[in-house]
Order: sequence, then C-alpha cells, then structure tokens
Amino acid sequence: MQSGQEGQPLEMLGMAEESMFAYAEAMIEEQAKISAAARGVPLEEELDSPGYAAARASIAYVVKVMVANNAYLTKHLLDLGVIQPGAGVELQDEER
Repeated sequence: MQSGQEGQPLEMLGMAEESMFAYAEAMIEEQAKISAAARGVPLEEELDSPGYAAARASIAYVVKVMVANNAYLTKHLLDLGVIQPGAGVELQDEER
C-alpha cells in the first residue's frame, strides 16, 4: 500500500506492509535464536518448527488488519481535514 518512492510523500499513514513483515520476521528470528540456544538446536531447525510456522501465519493476518486500520485512519483524518491529500511525511527508504 505504501508505494511512495524515496523522498516522495506516503499514500497512507503508518508503517508500510513490507516493513511490518520485515519487522515481525526480525522479532520471530530473535525469539527463535533464544529458543534454539535453550534447546541446543540449530536456528534453522527452530525456525522450521510448527510453532514458528504458526506464528508466521498469524502475523500475515495481523499485518493485513493493521494495513486496513492504517487506511481507515488515513481516510478518517483526511475526511476531518486534519491532514491534507498529498501532505505525507517524506521518509528515506530505510524508514518506510
């Protein structure tokens, strides 16, 4: 949804969908490292376990809900006149 190019205003408030997935994946990997170390297994084995597969599937739904909520909030603020169309914050790619 957040398709603005670097240096261009964002189309919607909130973190871009791709960034949410990347952030969630980083959190999953961090927890998997801890679990793998505690169990004495390789990280890849831990990440391939059913629990982490379920976590990833759940996150996919959560991200979709968050994107929908970001779109709703953006529209609501536009409708109220709190923000103006095209008045997005300009971010560098690493901040999206």
